[in-house]
Amino acid sequence: MMEELLSPACWVLTWPRMMLLVVVAHLFFGGVSRLLLLQRHRIRLGLFLGWCLLITLALFELWAIQLKPGLEPGWADGLGWGILLLLIGYWLEYCWLRRGRVGELVSETWVEPVGGLEKLHDAPMPTDWNCEAGAIRLDRRRQPVETTFDLGIRRIRLGLPGFPVGPEPFRLLLMSDFHFSPSMPVEYIRCCVDRALALRPDLILLPGDFAACEGVDVGRFLPELARLRAPLGVHGVMGNHDYGRGLEGLVQDLEAAGVGMLMDSWRGIPFPERPLILLGTQWPWVRDRTLGALAQSAPEGYRILLSHTPDNFSEAVALGVDLMVSGHTHAGQIRLPWVGALTVPCRTGRRFDHGLFRRGRTVMVVTSGIGCYRPQYRMFCPPEMCLMEITRPLENGIQE
Repeated sequence: MMEELLSPACWVLTWPRMMLLVVVAHLFFGGVSRLLLLQRHRIRLGLFLGWCLLITLALFELWAIQLKPGLEPGWADGLGWGILLLLIGYWLEYCWLRRGRVGELVSETWVEPVGGLEKLHDAPMPTDWNCEAGAIRLDRRRQPVETTFDLGIRRIRLGLPGFPVGPEPFRLLLMSDFHFSPSMPVEYIRCCVDRALALRPDLILLPGDFAACEGVDVGRFLPELARLRAPLGVHGVMGNHDYGRGLEGLVQDLEAAGVGMLMDSWRGIPFPERPLILLGTQWPWVRDRTLGALAQSAPEGYRILLSHTPDNFSEAVALGVDLMVSGHTHAGQIRLPWVGALTVPCRTGRRFDHGLFRRGRTVMVVTSGIGCYRPQYRMFCPPEMCLMEITRPLENGIQE
């Protein structure tokens, strides 16, 4: 077969056409699909049209083979190799296009890790949990890369100009993407809450995805969630998975558990120097006018936007939001060493998979979350809570 693929007839008749097929398809994916990606709620349409073009071109080539049965046998082999190269190239280009160059990673000169990621190997967490959907066995010695319940605490010290902080650091705890499901042990959530309370945060923010899917009974998790307490309260927004369960019922359950839900609304927290203004979106992907109207209705103060997805970063920057907190990405959930996340369900792709980002005066924190979803598995990607210790701007930190 290799001799046929390398034969002059195959090179003259096959490979140029395959390269043309690749170029045309990539131009489509990089042009039309990219334009569609920039339009709200049209990602699936762009991908659908792209695959339609790919299938059409492949069928056309097969039709051409039938019209020219006298071609070298390597022609068909070349077609298969060409389509394989197209698929590989498409996947690489698709990941590149969705990276999204709309922000820059915050400089390490003003982000000071405090303790890094603390593994809870020594915490009182059982290694065998019996769940409604079957037994989950967690044996780190035999599953060194499995990190589904390997909960950690990411500690970050931030020097934020304009934040109404006193002499002591302000402790803001970010907990996202619980994804309550029949396969999640209640003991795991109890451990998360215990660790959160031990951190003694001043404010707790929950940016969505409490339920995993429609029909999930979150009632057995709510008593644990209700134990979350902070002097300035516990506040949250809805995630995309929360809508499958029934919006009104879930909001009522969460508020009964002590979580103040922000549904396209704002809430002020008085401070002596400058109030904190919490902004929350009802739907994870907002339009400019929705977030703009919300920002206009809120009073002046230090503005913190709770947005389930980091895709709203550009809108937050345009509206002058000071701090934006997000989840949704799970940091890819499955990561590879030296490669990172294989894919991230965001319009901006892997660019904001997790971490801290800055654009202008706006800072965004994206956490990898606590739970997981389809598959119910994490690899090289431990779940986390993010504790931000906010201080006055550091000596070499952000300057307004």
